[in-house]
Amino acid sequence: MNIKLHNKFEITQGDETYIAYNTLTHNILDAIANFDNYSAYFVFGTGTSAITYQDSKMSNYSFSIASNLEEIQSDILGGELFAKRTVTINENERVGMQFCEIGMSSSGLANPNICNHVQIKNQNNEIINVVKKSGQVMFIRLTVYLEIDNTGKSLLCAGENNLIKAILGEYTGKNFVAKRGYISAGNTNNISRNVPRSEEEYNCSFVSSVENNTATFDISVDVDTGETIELVYLLGGKPVVRYSLEDQASEVSNTGTFATQEGFILPLEKHIKTIVSVMDENNQPVTGYVEKKFAKEFGDYIENPILSTISAQDARWVSEDGNKIAFVSGGSVYIYKNVDYQIKQITSNISTDGITKIIMFEDNVFVIYSIVPHVKMYKIVNDALSEVNVNFSVYENFDTTYAWQDVRIIQLADLSFLFGIILGTASRKPVVVKATLSNNNLTVTSASYGQTDYIVCMFSLYKSSFYNSMIGFVTNNYNGQDNNYRIEEYYINGTSNVTHQFQAYYFVEDTINLESKSRAVILRKSQTPYLWLYYYPNVYRYSINLSPSPNNWISTNLMYIAQKFTENNETTYKFYNLTKYNNPEEFVGGLPNDINQSSITDLEFLDDTLLVFTSSGTRAINLKQSYTVLENIPEIQRNYTVSYVYKKYLGTDETEGIQTTLTFEVTP
Repeated sequence: MNIKLHNKFEITQGDETYIAYNTLTHNILDAIANFDNYSAYFVFGTGTSAITYQDSKMSNYSFSIASNLEEIQSDILGGELFAKRTVTINENERVGMQFCEIGMSSSGLANPNICNHVQIKNQNNEIINVVKKSGQVMFIRLTVYLEIDNTGKSLLCAGENNLIKAILGEYTGKNFVAKRGYISAGNTNNISRNVPRSEEEYNCSFVSSVENNTATFDISVDVDTGETIELVYLLGGKPVVRYSLEDQASEVSNTGTFATQEGFILPLEKHIKTIVSVMDENNQPVTGYVEKKFAKEFGDYIENPILSTISAQDARWVSEDGNKIAFVSGGSVYIYKNVDYQIKQITSNISTDGITKIIMFEDNVFVIYSIVPHVKMYKIVNDALSEVNVNFSVYENFDTTYAWQDVRIIQLADLSFLFGIILGTASRKPVVVKATLSNNNLTVTSASYGQTDYIVCMFSLYKSSFYNSMIGFVTNNYNGQDNNYRIEEYYINGTSNVTHQFQAYYFVEDTINLESKSRAVILRKSQTPYLWLYYYPNVYRYSINLSPSPNNWISTNLMYIAQKFTENNETTYKFYNLTKYNNPEEFVGGLPNDINQSSITDLEFLDDTLLVFTSSGTRAINLKQSYTVLENIPEIQRNYTVSYVYKKYLGTDETEGIQTTLTFEVTP
C-alpha cells in the first residue's frame, strides 16, 4: 500500500483570493512516521527566500496562529481523502499584519519547525505581501490530501478510518491490535466493517522509519494458532485495515460417506469448495442435486448499512433472488442491494402514488400500481434505475374496468416475461400475459384467460434449480362447483395444466396467509402446526411448530427461519437453519450480545445477511455460511460417497501459528 501526500493553502480577504500549492519539508515525514499532528498551527513570515524539502524553518518568521479542524474525510469510498484546517481573523483583529509566506507546524513556540511552506505570489509569479485590512475578515484554509494506491492484499476499511486520520495528522495514537474476523469477501475491494465479534485480541508492534524521502511502517502481529479466515487491524478500537486469508488457504481433496436426512437432503462438511462426485451405494453417479451453503451461527456485522429508517409499518419487498430489498418510507421508494458483504443503495425516483407491490429479480424491477398505468419497469444500470417503456395497449383488460387483485411475474426461458394477474372482485379471473423486452421497450405479445376462475390465491416459483419457474393459480370453485379445489400452473416453456386437487385444498384450508419463495409455498395456518412449507416438485411438507403463536421470518432461499418469542413481557429472537427436515437447528450463540432484543422492530434476510431493524438504527449481520448441504438427493439410497475439495485455512493445525506484518509507505 503506497500513500502520497499533497496540500494547498487558500487565503481570502474581501474580494481577494490567493491559492498556493505547497513545498513539503522533511519534517512532515518525521511527524507522520510518529503519528504526530503537523498542522495545529499556521506559521507566518515575511521572508522571500525559497524553502526546500531539506529546510526546517521559516526564512523570516513573524508569528503563529492556532488552527481549527474544519472537516476531515477519511472514508476510502467517500471520494478524495483530506483534512481541512482553518484560521479566521475577524474584522478588527491583527489589523496591519503582513506576511508573504505560510507554513504549518505542530508547535506554537516561536519560530517552530515547519512541515510545509508556500510563498504568496501574484499572477506574474511575483512574491507579494498580504496585509490584514480593517473591517474585513481574513479566512485561511489548509487542505491536506492523500492519494492511496490500495492494490495490495491489505485493504483499508471503508467508513471512518483512524489510520487515514493519523496520516492526515489528525490521530496521534499507535495502539494497534488485531482480531480474527469472519468476512470471506477476499482481497477484492474496500468494505465497511465493525469490530470483529471474536473475543481474542492481539497487540501489534509498531515500527516506522524515514529514509530516502519515504516514511515506512511495519505493523506486526502474532495471532498464534486457530483457523483464520480474515485478520482485522484496529487502531483506537476501530477497524482500519482488513486482510483476507482466503487465497492463503490450502485446498485438500477428501472422500467421505454421508447419510441423507429425510427430505432428500445430504449434509456435508464445512469449508467445501468443490464437489467432485456423488456416488450411491451401487457406485452409480448421482446427478440433479443442488448444492447450497448455509450457516449455523452469525459472523460479524455492519452498523447502519441502510441510512433510511425502515419501520415495521413500511411496505417492503425482497427480490425473488433474495439480494435486494425495496421499501416505501416517507413518501419515497428506497432500494438496496447486498453486494460483497455491503448493502449498497440503488438510486431511484419511483412514484409511490397507488403503489401496491414491487417485484425484483436479477437487474429487473417491476412496480405494480392500483392505477393506470398498472405496471412500470426499470433496469438496474450502474447502481441506478433506468426506466423501460411499457406498452400493454394490445391487451384491453389493462384498464380501469378491471380491478387488479394480485400480480406475479417470472422470466421465461427465452428471457421474455410472464405476468400472472387476478382480475375482478367477483369472478376473480386468472389472466396470463406474455411480454418481451427489446430496445428498451416491454411489449405484450399474447394474453389469455386461464381455465379456472374464482381464484382464491396465486403464487410463483422463481428460477429454482429443483423446478422450473412457474405461476400457480388456486381455486376452490373449479368448473363452477363449490369446494372443488384445483391449481392451474403455468411454466416457463409456455405449457400449463390444471392439477393437484388435494394440494390445492390444503393450500386454502385453514390458511390465513400464503407466500412463495424459491421452490416452496409457505402456508401460515390458524391452528397447530402453524407453519408449513410445501416443496416442489415433490409435495412433502416441512412443519415448523416452535411456538404456540410464532412470528416468523423465512429467508428467500429457504435456508433460515427467525422466530420471535414473548414471555412475561420479555422478547427474545431465535434463529434456525432448515437443512434438517422437520428439525430446525438453532444457531449457536444467537444474536450478538450488544443488541437489545426488546428494541428490535423487524427482521429481514437478505442473501447471506440478516438485517435487524431496531428503534435506534439498522444492523447487517453476516451469516457464517461455512457449511454445505446437497438437496434433491434421491430418497431411495440412504448413504452416499462424496468426493470433494475443501479449504484448510491457515492456523487450523495445532502447530501452525500465524505471524503477519502490515507494511505501507508514505511519500510527499
